[in-house]
Amino acid sequence: MSVWDWIHEYSAEAEARGDRERLQLTWIFHDAWDLRETDTAQAAAILEDGRRLAQSLDEPRWVLFYEHWLLQLGRFFQRDYRGILDRAVKAALEARKPAFADLPQRICLQEDLVGIYAAIDPLGYEEMIAQALDYMENQATTGLECRHCVQGCRTIFELDRGRMDAARASGLRALALAEDVDSEHYKGNACTDLCLIAFRSGDYTGLHEWACAAEEIARRLDRKAALAEALLWQAVAARKAGDEPAACRLGGNAVARMARLSAPPAGAYFDALAAFYELGDSLDLALRTRDRELETLAGRGRLADECAAHVERCRLLARLGKLTEADLAAARESAGKLRKRQKYLEEIARIAAGPGRA
Repeated sequence: MSVWDWIHEYSAEAEARGDRERLQLTWIFHDAWDLRETDTAQAAAILEDGRRLAQSLDEPRWVLFYEHWLLQLGRFFQRDYRGILDRAVKAALEARKPAFADLPQRICLQEDLVGIYAAIDPLGYEEMIAQALDYMENQATTGLECRHCVQGCRTIFELDRGRMDAARASGLRALALAEDVDSEHYKGNACTDLCLIAFRSGDYTGLHEWACAAEEIARRLDRKAALAEALLWQAVAARKAGDEPAACRLGGNAVARMARLSAPPAGAYFDALAAFYELGDSLDLALRTRDRELETLAGRGRLADECAAHVERCRLLARLGKLTEADLAAARESAGKLRKRQKYLEEIARIAAGPGRA
């Protein structure tokens, strides 16, 4: 059962009646989504047009539909979380009303809420994330494709909590679910998550295998950012294995592809790029990568990602012998914005106590 079934039925009924305004509701989304990686501002403007049209036609299901895709655009392509949490909470609560009991997007909006909590402060919002995931699991019936999203959210939730074995098991379950229905979309998502899990676990053989699988799917689906990230993970694995020609070729290809996109890279891309440079003993380039990451994060509400980037920046500065009290203070200030900050403060203290202070 697809979340798109009711949309196809609605479109057929509107076409049969010759209702062009309501028919327009069904295709505005596609115009916007074609621009999601190359012109995020225009994509957002088109989605807002769709939401306003739904309001003017008194179509509350379509209002929530467009709210969902505006949140998706903000999360995955604009990567801007300023003010987005209040919007997501409001939409998720609205979707839980009895009037929307048969609307599949009610579950999608819970996923948006989980993802936004996780990007802002996954440990600080741990209880809220767990509650939203429980709701999603109760609502996602066996035949509804939302179960893929639930499993994907579980994977990232375990990863954010540092539970690597649980994250890997969840990622493999997500992949098995996708393979059961032969969904390229969800297989690609699972492979992308498994790349990050393998990297954080120090499993470079697994990283290479998942990155190759992610590349093949990204090419078939024309996922531009996902393809760049998959190539970069392959470059990291190649450099770790000592295959420098392949590492340079793959890394250069990945960076060139990402540079052509208007959407800022995901945090995993910066992790991969910094690791690529650090494995090549190019610490200055790794530091520059973290500085660039902080530029993309500044003022965008992604508090946990921003704090993690500050911590990594301090670690690199310490290795270079350039760490200053000002750098440590900036990292502590970033950690202070989080609801649960102890883990980060302990890591900052460990870095400060080690060698490498300027």
